Amino acid sequence: MDIGQAEVALEAGTDPFERLIPRAITALGLWKETPAIELADKQAELVIDPYRGTVHLRGTHLSAIDGLSMPFKFLTLLAAANGRVVLSGDMIDALGGRPDAAKDAAKRTRDAIKLSFKKAGLLAPAVGEIICSGSGGYALRTPCFVS
Repeated sequence: MDIGQAEVALEAGTDPFERLIPRAITALGLWKETPAIELADKQAELVIDPYRGTVHLRGTHLSAIDGLSMPFKFLTLLAAANGRVVLSGDMIDALGGRPDAAKDAAKRTRDAIKLSFKKAGLLAPAVGEIICSGSGGYALRTPCFVS
């Protein structure tokens, strides 16, 4: 299979190899075929892969969350907001139309994170380190990457 060649630009002052492979994959248009966890920056603690329906938190696959689940949709909405608060009312349609959808999604997400870490034999981080609530909505506190 001939995948061609791509020119890849690197920022000055960065490790030239740290981002080389992910940038080459993106430049060649192969990012849909590559798991997001392999493309994410090292700083990204939360990695969401909508093509595979997977989520990784601090390197741990959140096996209790799949691409069709409410927690997946909840995390994806928060990630799209780039750290800004997403109002609970704005989440209603995306999370099933119920008035308590955001609160229910936050609880299910917290439970899924704890269960996934438990299955992996690891201590789960405090969900408050990842997601903050208040001011009528939710926001991510951690750097994230969505492919």
